[in-house]
Amino acid sequence: MIVAPTGAGMMGLCMQKARMMVKRSVKIDVIPPDNKRREVINSIRLYRAACRKAYTACSNAEMAGAEIIMGDDDIQIKPNSDNAKQILELAFGVTGKAHLYQLRVWIRDLHPTWLSIVPESIHRDIVSPRWRAKDPEFPKATRGYLTLNGARAHASFMRVGIYFKNTVPKISADKRCVSLKWDYDIGEVDFRIPKLDGSRYGIWKSLCEQKEGWKPGGMFLSEKDNKIFLVLSFECPDPVSEIDVEKVLSVTINEGEPENYITASCENKRFSSERVSILDAVNWLDRLNIIREKYQKQLAAAKTGRKHNGGYKIVASKLNTQSNKRSNGQKSFNHLWTRRIIQHAIRTKCGTIVLSGLPEKELSGHPWGWYQFKEMLKYKITELGGKLQNA
Repeated sequence: MIVAPTGAGMMGLCMQKARMMVKRSVKIDVIPPDNKRREVINSIRLYRAACRKAYTACSNAEMAGAEIIMGDDDIQIKPNSDNAKQILELAFGVTGKAHLYQLRVWIRDLHPTWLSIVPESIHRDIVSPRWRAKDPEFPKATRGYLTLNGARAHASFMRVGIYFKNTVPKISADKRCVSLKWDYDIGEVDFRIPKLDGSRYGIWKSLCEQKEGWKPGGMFLSEKDNKIFLVLSFECPDPVSEIDVEKVLSVTINEGEPENYITASCENKRFSSERVSILDAVNWLDRLNIIREKYQKQLAAAKTGRKHNGGYKIVASKLNTQSNKRSNGQKSFNHLWTRRIIQHAIRTKCGTIVLSGLPEKELSGHPWGWYQFKEMLKYKITELGGKLQNA
């Protein structure tokens, strides 16, 4: 017999629901001192190069018959053949007399000025997301084998950043800065945080003030196109939806304003407007167009009397991959933008979203799925018990 909870039992369930935690991450741009900017960017890129070297050494050694031993804090490589020993001698620069080649020791010799957190970060980047991950297409193959043979691009490490545990960074709420140290030569770097939008400021303030239920996680220092940023992971209480359908959140698409292309604002003056920039999306689309034009020229050159020759098929496959990449990227951007709008709706307790100025099919001259954006926004607000309206 099932008994419905009442009284104290129901209160206990409500308390349990309120204590549910969710894991999130947020990207925040940071500005280092002018005299250390180039050093910081070069150090991040040097870190990525070290990741590639370490991963490639493991891949080549395994292909030659070495055994890769993944420990909790280090990677050890045990050569089981002469070929493996020769590869490890070239990669690690030791004679091969040692029974095991340790990655941590090699990284320390490679870059002696790095603090111990950097080898730990490299170990983390290599092991979990790349080496131990299985592939659904080739369940019997290891990720290292697939990468080595060009079946996967995980060894590029183009976007990884230096990982800091939540106990390492020094965070200042008043000065809006983060102090990080990972290299003895560079020293401690005070990163200034520019003015944040409403969503990011709320997260930053909650973490700095150690608001009840908010717990900081790891922190990644990374860069893209010479812009330095942090990715903060954190844990926070799952927001209980207390939205009011009578309260309206106005979402406007502002053509000609890429920095504030999407704005979300409510009547409650306590909360600033949420502003979404499309600069990253436009730059990404521009790069894809350049690559696509190159492949289209190659495709035209490959068209001969025998239409389906090898060169034609290879270029056609690359074009198809680019199309899939564009479709997936567009979906990711639409998810990101609509999620930020919904988070602002939850924060302001607005249950009705009024959408205005929605373009038909373009984003700054590029084709774009605005219908997909609208549908994502609709189902996300509907899940919370709210509704979407056109202006």
